[in-house]
Amino acid sequence: MEKKNADKLNERFSKEEVERCVKRQKNGKAAGPDGIPYEMYKNDDVVVMNDSADELQSLLDVVDGYGRNFGVWFSSEKSEVMIVNRSEDESNAVKRTGENEMNLAREYKYLGMWVSLSGCEKTKNEKIGLVNQ
Repeated sequence: MEKKNADKLNERFSKEEVERCVKRQKNGKAAGPDGIPYEMYKNDDVVVMNDSADELQSLLDVVDGYGRNFGVWFSSEKSEVMIVNRSEDESNAVKRTGENEMNLAREYKYLGMWVSLSGCEKTKNEKIGLVNQ
């Protein structure tokens, strides 16, 4: 390898290079052992779910770390978190991304499907209602 090409291997990647690379990757695949799929970085709406408050916070910490590395972050004003099937102890758990406290959601709609604390009953009932018409 020529010296000028070898020196390029030590250069930092630009934001544009990283964006191009991520956009070309197939959804459902993850680059590393954290298991975070590429679509997490492609979309501006992100769902991070877990049925454990502690594990949800761990996921938020990982996502926050990646965000800091790439210069993006969650908006605490526009973002909420949900602990699915949470226990009484977890019902008032405070979740954070960095220093920002996240609001706890009771339900949300993602890709046309309603998700609530108890599951997807609202969407199921809507679909049954459409079939029965």
